[in-house]
Amino acid sequence: MNDECGVCGGGGIADGDCDCAGNVLDECGVCGGGGIADGTCDCAGNVLDDCGVCGGGGIADGDCDCDGSQLDDCGVCGGDNSTCGGCTDASACNYDPSAVFDDGSCAQDDMCGVCGGDGSSCSGCMNPDAQNYDPAAMYDDGSCSWGDGLSTGLSYEVVSSDPLGTGATTYRLFVNLTADAAEVTAMYGTDTAPWEMASSASDGFYNDAVGSDFGGGVNPAFFAAFPSLEYDSWFTIGAEPGDDDGLNNAFDAALSSLDDFNSGGDFVVNTFIGGSIFVVPGANSQGVPVDGRVLLGQFTTSGQVNALVNVQIRDQDAVSHYAEGMTLTFPTCTDIDECGVCGGDNSSCSGCTDPNADNYDSDALFDDGSCMIMGCTNPNAENYNPDATDDDGSCLATGCTYPSADNYDAGNTSDDGSCVFSGCTDSLAFNYNVHANNDDGSCDFEPCTGNGDCPFDTNGDGEIGSADLLEFLIAYGSICEN
Repeated sequence: MNDECGVCGGGGIADGDCDCAGNVLDECGVCGGGGIADGTCDCAGNVLDDCGVCGGGGIADGDCDCDGSQLDDCGVCGGDNSTCGGCTDASACNYDPSAVFDDGSCAQDDMCGVCGGDGSSCSGCMNPDAQNYDPAAMYDDGSCSWGDGLSTGLSYEVVSSDPLGTGATTYRLFVNLTADAAEVTAMYGTDTAPWEMASSASDGFYNDAVGSDFGGGVNPAFFAAFPSLEYDSWFTIGAEPGDDDGLNNAFDAALSSLDDFNSGGDFVVNTFIGGSIFVVPGANSQGVPVDGRVLLGQFTTSGQVNALVNVQIRDQDAVSHYAEGMTLTFPTCTDIDECGVCGGDNSSCSGCTDPNADNYDSDALFDDGSCMIMGCTNPNAENYNPDATDDDGSCLATGCTYPSADNYDAGNTSDDGSCVFSGCTDSLAFNYNVHANNDDGSCDFEPCTGNGDCPFDTNGDGEIGSADLLEFLIAYGSICEN
């Protein structure tokens, strides 16, 4: 019997073949076909696009890659502009002339000369008396500490400005402490660690007549009767007027520190024996820090204060430490005037700067409006000086000097015969004025002459009646005097 290929007794199309010729199906399903043509990616003749997609449309318009990215402003596909960003400020220390966009990175040199630095590379404690003094530091960073790190130095605050009306200000002085400090127990001075309070004012510190050397010795109940007592100058360890004060003191007999202080002088403790004020540790809480500080005194003065202080501090383990050589000058000057005076108002170098002024001050840097130029200030005077600010009585003015004249001018110093006297110039008039040289139409003729608009209207009421007759009868027989 013939097979499907027409062969008698044949086996037909062999397994795997697709026809009697022995062909096989290609990848496109074509028997004996050539499959996917070279360069194409499928049986339909499509090719791969730029993104590797068979028959795909490639990169979309506006995109720069197959992921849908776009070019950034620097020309980078999918970029974030960082490749052409930088500092565009020419004054910055990291200026980038090639930068197209400013990325906010501009920086300036810090005080140490480091671009974008924070000043820490050349900063430190510059107080030579502090325990952490850094001789290499160019700028003080406020890190100074004393007493094995228990104190960060001194501070002050203003209690009252000019409370006495003398220009003096009342200040309070504090020692600043760290969290490890438990109590201030003493303030002291010796020859190697002097204790000083000095004022630049000529009268030193204000000490009230009924005041005290120490804050706890001032009774606030007397403030009403003695208002100035509230601004007395005194020392303390924590205690204010009215507080329970356990303060003690001991001073070298050779010292006159408190006497000098009370008489307006400087307070100085600098001998071998020295002097101190102190409290018994733990006896009360006056030396315990409040808000990280302990009050050391109140001082009223019109000058600048220079404080040099040493204190004994106990830590939380009741171990004593010594903070010596702490200094503070106050008030600190944040406003120097043009004359170089701290807190000044330029008055110390101001005055009259006009060389033509009588009170010219050649040393004055600023004009304070006080210039005085003496001269004639009368604009009508022959010797009028438009620059004169004060009249010196030298004016020479010619004109009418008669006070009763119509054109009298009190500024005239010489009469030129120009005086004008208004009045009746008719010698026949009842009110004739022999001095008048300007007739003002006021002439009045005696009614008995019968002259005028209404003759014989003796009482001047505008009509001639019985009243006028009575007036005539009253005057009848009188003798008229010329």
